[in-house]
Amino acid sequence: RVAALRGHKVTLCDKGNKLGGQLILACIPPDKKDKIEPLINYYKAEIKKLGIKVELGKEVARQSIEKAKPEVVILATGVVPFIPEIAGVERPNVVEVTDVLEGRREVGKNVVIIGAELVGCETANLLADKGKNVVVARRGPRVATKMAVGPRRVLLNSLAEKGVTLFTGVKYDEIVDRGLVITTKEGERQLIEADTVIIASG
Repeated sequence: RVAALRGHKVTLCDKGNKLGGQLILACIPPDKKDKIEPLINYYKAEIKKLGIKVELGKEVARQSIEKAKPEVVILATGVVPFIPEIAGVERPNVVEVTDVLEGRREVGKNVVIIGAELVGCETANLLADKGKNVVVARRGPRVATKMAVGPRRVLLNSLAEKGVTLFTGVKYDEIVDRGLVITTKEGERQLIEADTVIIASG
């Protein structure tokens, strides 16, 4: 949008089939769609108004860039999820949070989420709405620390009302077939039983 406003001829490519990237994921948790979808629609309207060429379902390769001969290529491909080094993280009962949000992976009745910032907590809220028994665990002493005070309070109250258990100050020892083994902040080794372990650690 900004490049087009400055007079550049812009082509926007994405291997996905719709515009929005992580904003699409951000619409999924409870009470978020009405807040974020208007932003996506705004950008779609701006792109159309400014005559930006959009190519969806296209993974850009070196050959296509060389053929187009652009003066500048801007990479805005997002992030790679952080996978913590925990024994057993490669087990089949472990899934990455974006796969859950996008519906690519199903989760069992009992779920433990590793990571308790915004994405982990909102995913817990979503799964609790679907009738899952959810535990959220994190190494730090507090959850959802990067949120503004008001929305954080609303989210934490919602998690409490839905029976989501929060473990803070833990050490992740091992992921096993039956769930996640932790050491609590009191030094007690404990198994959090879960059918599915979700990685939402950043």
